[in-house]
Amino acid sequence: MPCADTERRVLRGILRWSGSAILAAAMGGSIGCGGSGSSAAEGAPPPGDADASDIFDALEEPAFDVNADAPEAAYDAPEAEAGCGPSTCPSGCCDAEGSCRPGFTDPECGSYGAACLDCAVKGQSCDPAVHACSESTPCWAATCLGCCDAKGQCQAGGGDESCGRGGGSCRDCKASSRECTAGACACTGKYCKGCCEPKTPAAESFCKVGTSLGACGTAGKACEVCSLNYDKNCASLPEGGGQCVNEPWVCGPDTCAGCCQDYNEPPWVFCSLGNKPNSCGIGGAACVTCEGAGKYCVPQIAGGGVCTALGSP
Repeated sequence: MPCADTERRVLRGILRWSGSAILAAAMGGSIGCGGSGSSAAEGAPPPGDADASDIFDALEEPAFDVNADAPEAAYDAPEAEAGCGPSTCPSGCCDAEGSCRPGFTDPECGSYGAACLDCAVKGQSCDPAVHACSESTPCWAATCLGCCDAKGQCQAGGGDESCGRGGGSCRDCKASSRECTAGACACTGKYCKGCCEPKTPAAESFCKVGTSLGACGTAGKACEVCSLNYDKNCASLPEGGGQCVNEPWVCGPDTCAGCCQDYNEPPWVFCSLGNKPNSCGIGGAACVTCEGAGKYCVPQIAGGGVCTALGSP
């Protein structure tokens, strides 16, 4: 074959396989191609020279094993995060054993997969809202089984003046003549001198004065309706509250905290709240209309109201 073609084939083999044997053959001397590039006599190549057939024989086998294991990488590829960490425990913390913990308790407090902190060691508490140690823990449902007072402190929730449950706000049941029962204000005979309504449920029932026709009673008992047509009366009792009696009801200072409203048809006189401009009054007096520009009925704490001109003290 032409010498140029032979050389090109040899060079392609060298570039393809990069085998040490090929390089040795190629670099050892000139290729026997009609004496080109050789100072030796034609037909007698000097030692070290390689015949083209030697090159082709070397090309039959690669200089390295293509099935051999690939060399290890020069660097370790990043491995996926395993165990406890930011990606596996984003809302909690990691304990000493590498386990993800909720992160809102005093001995194991933390978040974002960081190491858990023991707040108790520092005399602190774990704030469950932010999963961090703090000097004081906010009072709410997760930290208080009772109720939270005005200072944000957790109370047991069973006191009449600090009643509640589930981390809600404490309530003063005694201020409304009620007793704390199972974490809720209820009307009982402990503080209520009048009557209680409604009778059921017991929780959240309210104490009434107990001297009206529609809510008559005493000693924290269920309120009664004495009459709907004023043929009976709720008589006041010295100990508080009242009781229904078989005598006509009469509106007056003893039976009405507001004002007495007179209706001619039928001829009834009943007790009005007394806090409206067209029915204003107090202490069982006759109701009046607040006449004149700028006058209105000012409600009173004890009940009823007083006609007052706008701007008056």
